[in-house]
Amino acid sequence: MRALLATSQITYVPGNYAPLFKQLLPLQAHQIKGIILLQNLSPQILIKALGLYAMGARKTGLGFLQNIVRLMLNWDPREVLARQFNVPVFKFESMNSPEAIKLVKDLDIDLVVNMRTRCIYKSPILAAPRLGCINIHHGLLPDYRGTLCDLYALSEGRPAGFSIHHMVEKVDAGVLYKRCEVGHGDKNYQEYLKRSAQIEAQALSEIFSYIEKEGRLPEPLAFNSATPHHYSKTPNHKQIRAMIDQGLIL
Repeated sequence: MRALLATSQITYVPGNYAPLFKQLLPLQAHQIKGIILLQNLSPQILIKALGLYAMGARKTGLGFLQNIVRLMLNWDPREVLARQFNVPVFKFESMNSPEAIKLVKDLDIDLVVNMRTRCIYKSPILAAPRLGCINIHHGLLPDYRGTLCDLYALSEGRPAGFSIHHMVEKVDAGVLYKRCEVGHGDKNYQEYLKRSAQIEAQALSEIFSYIEKEGRLPEPLAFNSATPHHYSKTPNHKQIRAMIDQGLIL
């Protein structure tokens, strides 16, 4: 099985999502043929990080800023880990770019895994790997769709977690392969994100091992939702202050 992992150059996750790579690479480096970093470093993302800090989400804002500064200093813990396991790193503007699609085909990739990018995959990249593309959605599908679903769920006192689903052109659709609850009632969002990254790594490892043994993706899970929630926007200043007033540590 030959997989590519795609994530953002900059994320707000502690360690820039390195906890997932630190756990996954020792288990599955032989199946991972490359890590793609989608380039999103820009003045706007720096302003966003500063804005989070100013709004009171100080741990998230500070962690975001640390990830940005480390990248500006040319130190990325994910690239360090990749070198340790001889996994090449590629950088593109988008997974829909001709260069990304060509890489998938040239490397004869079976599976692309999308992890914390805002890239909307179009049909050419979705069709390029033998088994298609899967996504780690940070909400419990089909109940939670949209953006920052885990944060909204925690603020509402609901179970929070992630889902791994097949990617189709419609966002947050496609059949489910994993649905993992990470927390319920957690107050420290950054600690929740660290724990989630580790559980995500284990869930991905299980999918990779299944594909290696069976030559195909696992059987889809069956879930229905009577009360779906959809979050189309990141929280604004008023919502962030309300979450902090509820006791969330952001």
